[in-house]
Amino acid sequence: MAIIPHERNVLGDYTALLAAIVFAVVGVAFGLNSPDPAMAFHGWVFTAGSAVAALYVLTTMGKPRNT
Repeated sequence: MAIIPHERNVLGDYTALLAAIVFAVVGVAFGLNSPDPAMAFHGWVFTAGSAVAALYVLTTMGKPRNT
């Protein structure tokens, strides 16, 4: 059975959302556990970027695309 484009889009959306959540957790880990203040700051920047990416995926999820 072939995957139709809509199913492929949904799979991509959920994969991107899962990746954003994983990267946010990694950023929090760096932000809390790094002894270097610069590295901790960039961990929080990484977390913020992941949160923005997750919000973008959530707001565009399920909308039709040109495929």
